[in-house]
Amino acid sequence: MDMLLFLQTYGPSIAAIVAFIGIFIEFQRLRSDVRAERREAVKTEQENDRDRAKLLIEHRRLSEVNVLVQHKLQLTADSAEGAQETPFVVFRLPLQNVGDGPVDILASLTSARLLNSKFKQGIGLRSRDVEWSDYQSYYWNEAVTDSLFAGISTTKNLVTSPSHFVRLASEERGTLRRIDAVNNKAALQQRAPLYVMYRVFLVARGYPLGEILRQLGGGPPDPLRNVDEHQLQFRNLAQPNYARWRKVQQAMTNLNRLSFRIATGDPDPLGHFVEPDAWRLFLLHHENFLDPQALGPEKKLEDVAEYVWKTYYSRNEERYLPPNLGKDPNYAKAQEYCQRELAPLISEWHRLLDAIDACAKYDPTQGYQGSAHQTVAAGRANYIREGYPALIHTVGYYQERWLALMREGFLVSKPFAREEYRKKEKWDTYDAKDIPEDPRVLEPFVARVHFFLDEVSVTGEVTPFDDQQEEGMQTQPHKSRPIS
Repeated sequence: MDMLLFLQTYGPSIAAIVAFIGIFIEFQRLRSDVRAERREAVKTEQENDRDRAKLLIEHRRLSEVNVLVQHKLQLTADSAEGAQETPFVVFRLPLQNVGDGPVDILASLTSARLLNSKFKQGIGLRSRDVEWSDYQSYYWNEAVTDSLFAGISTTKNLVTSPSHFVRLASEERGTLRRIDAVNNKAALQQRAPLYVMYRVFLVARGYPLGEILRQLGGGPPDPLRNVDEHQLQFRNLAQPNYARWRKVQQAMTNLNRLSFRIATGDPDPLGHFVEPDAWRLFLLHHENFLDPQALGPEKKLEDVAEYVWKTYYSRNEERYLPPNLGKDPNYAKAQEYCQRELAPLISEWHRLLDAIDACAKYDPTQGYQGSAHQTVAAGRANYIREGYPALIHTVGYYQERWLALMREGFLVSKPFAREEYRKKEKWDTYDAKDIPEDPRVLEPFVARVHFFLDEVSVTGEVTPFDDQQEEGMQTQPHKSRPIS
């Protein structure tokens, strides 16, 4: 009776309290669900931000060395004043940086050959390919009495001198040139039109985002978020190592000097470097063709060349090699003199060529053999079983040189220091453990081979040179510009 009375008296209140508690619990559950949804939304947004940041990084990495390459070819007109003057073939290489960061041109190694069915019969017939070796070549050391050209097939670096620093800002345009004189005007008129294939090996050095973040003070664990942005407008970013750039250019200049070419007898010294791995090996060797002393190879090569000119090929003070070069009676004497004077340089040259050959013929089942390749313990148990990566991982001489360039950071980008060194504040300490499975992933440059086939005609309307017009019309289709 008391319970019934109690329920009658307090039942509605108890029911209201229970209902309130139920509503409160449900409210808390809904509130918790809303918070969870918000946290999930925030988490998703953060993940999206990270994904977008990664995509931006990938875009930055992919666009840092994007260079639009085109070409223009022209035959110059004869001078009205000189009947003996021969025309020039001018190959111009307009470049445009279509990336979002600065680009430095490390090399533009260019050579040319002629399409000639008489030189090698059968090319292009019955689906036979026309390869680079099928084109007719004209090297610097060939007899050119009746030849069209003298040296158009010998590779030149279109960077005209070691001080000719070529940098393209984002969207900037520039032009490189190669000029070759026609050796036999009568033969040109008889054979025209000519079809010339140019091979361009272009090496463009960009500035990865990691380098820029490092310059801003960014570091692990998240360089994008801990960069020092203070006084950013006063800081110089993506600055080149001009001294290292100049050494690379000077080495190529030295290897293309007349005295060195006579000493080696090589028809195309720089042509050995127009493959990516060969170029990488040249970078590891390029200091061998320099000298820290006051009178280094540059002066030595100039002195030797000067002696050759005055002693063997003096022609009224003109710098003119005879048409029968290589067969003339003075060539053997000049070559013997150059080989004697430049013996150390030639020894390093053969060492580089041997390395290029061994790298190209690398057998992953055999590895590098012989005393010339002293092995070291590989920095990683696994590495790419190809010639160049195996060389860096297993051959001490090249590993040391590669690590030295990585510490410098211009030809090989240096990563952020490993955690064990960061704890000791050794920010610039690297060893074999820092070498990736494929060392090429740390290269800040891109090397590409381009082929351009064009016509050289001796009939038609004269079109004057206009570099500004040329650079403003780079996106237009190429048209041959013959002359009369």
